Amino acid sequence: MNHNDREHFWQTLCSLPGNDIVAEREQLFKAIKYPKLLFRYRPVSTKSLDALRTNKLYFSSANYYDDPFDTFLHIDIEAIRKEYLSAFQTPESTEAVVDGVKSLLGNILSEEQAAQFTVENVTNALSHGLTESFLNAALSLRDEVKKDTWSVYRNGTYGFDFYDFTFCPCCGSLMPYSLKKLKGFFEVYNIHAALSDAVQLIYKSEFESAAREAFVAVENYLKKKSGLDSHGFDLATRALSFEIDKQTGEIKRAPLIAINDLKNESERNEQDGIRYMLMGFFQGPRNLYQHNHIGSGVSNSISVIIEASFFLHLLDGHSITQNGRWIPETVDYREIYQKVPKRIDRWRLVRLLKKRARRLKKNP
Repeated sequence: MNHNDREHFWQTLCSLPGNDIVAEREQLFKAIKYPKLLFRYRPVSTKSLDALRTNKLYFSSANYYDDPFDTFLHIDIEAIRKEYLSAFQTPESTEAVVDGVKSLLGNILSEEQAAQFTVENVTNALSHGLTESFLNAALSLRDEVKKDTWSVYRNGTYGFDFYDFTFCPCCGSLMPYSLKKLKGFFEVYNIHAALSDAVQLIYKSEFESAAREAFVAVENYLKKKSGLDSHGFDLATRALSFEIDKQTGEIKRAPLIAINDLKNESERNEQDGIRYMLMGFFQGPRNLYQHNHIGSGVSNSISVIIEASFFLHLLDGHSITQNGRWIPETVDYREIYQKVPKRIDRWRLVRLLKKRARRLKKNP
């Protein structure tokens, strides 16, 4: 499928409400343009070899898919309703549910919340629409799964891995929603401006070219700042190396590019460490990409661009020793608490501050 075909399939999948499964399945099948050939990469294992020998293919069930977009999500709301109400048929069964929830959420519920969570209050809530509220929440899951957002972890950072990406089986290009995820990542990550061409090549699914462009950008940047006309390993060695008098600790020969002031051992170690890293960056992956056809996937290309951005920011003077420290500052946590939109996140903030207070009390 080309880009327009993939976009049409994606829009069709997202538009299905899940009311008439048979009719909607046929509608989805009509939107698919099947490729002539389908390739599947498998590890060398007993199961894989057996599949090759018997000419059989084994597929995972929807429960084990890496990507929820790979399956047509259907929620049987009536089955959920019956299952939900069966737990509250008698006072005894309701009491068992209440006890189970208290046991499960014991560390989360406050004493006041636990005291209010009784059989009488739950029964009263059931008679005032609790069931419908629960079912509406279950139905909203389908829409949430369809949203093209990427993972937000509890600590507030963003992340994804190789299995989040889905490719066209014919041309290997990123699928539309995968491309959106990738663009969202680069919007959050502070990629150096010199790598804009490399990033654009990734967006075009030209992964090997994107990695090569990143190596070229770092090399050209080193040449420009050092004034040298060398290449690769030799360029990194000459641009960042320096000599120091071991007896006096004074710099005998300053580097052409100084990442920091080189005033103490930590700063000199940083200069040497980054030099060795850049030497390896050029000697290893750069030479492989420049002189071979790597067939790089998106994961490797992203790694190369991120590493290249790290080096470029250092060459701009953003030293780790100068910019990598926490700056002590008085913080008004009440203001932060009021600005946190979700109740669960406000609770987490309070819990974190209480733990911090207890720790400081024990170890002032």
